[in-house]
Amino acid sequence: MRALITSAGVRLGRATGPSAAQAGFDLTLHVHRSGRAEAVAAEARALGRRVEILQADLSSAEDCARLAAEALASGPLDALVNNAALYERRALAGDHLGGVGADAAVNTRAPFLLIQAPRPALAQSTLTGGAVVNIGDIGGERPRAGLRRSTAFRRDPHAHPLLGRGARPRGCG
Repeated sequence: MRALITSAGVRLGRATGPSAAQAGFDLTLHVHRSGRAEAVAAEARALGRRVEILQADLSSAEDCARLAAEALASGPLDALVNNAALYERRALAGDHLGGVGADAAVNTRAPFLLIQAPRPALAQSTLTGGAVVNIGDIGGERPRAGLRRSTAFRRDPHAHPLLGRGARPRGCG
């Protein structure tokens, strides 16, 4: 079994990697900056798991596509953990619909793209069609001052309305 974990060197992604390795998963660890997931990789390798670390900027749709392609090129994928998040201190006022901020790109678009790309591979998984876990943030319910815009994009990460009913993640947020 193999899992792709975004932002695998920080926050919940940092904790998820070793837990997944203990459960028998080989790991593909995403990092935004190199060097952030080396400790996670070392822990997983100590358990006899295979590990690769891939760098990508999830605010870039092209990097999301490249990350998915590189992860899939390494073999079957059984689980995807969308942990990556970006919190920008920006006011809602002045935003317009013409552009997508980096926070919206990382917190909303990237999980959607990363779910879509491996869907066929996940469907072939021995884990009943694969597993997708999208990690949300309580800030969506209780926004923090100065972060209202960013946390709004993390409110309901598993409710991507563009996904078909059968394709929705079977995770919790």
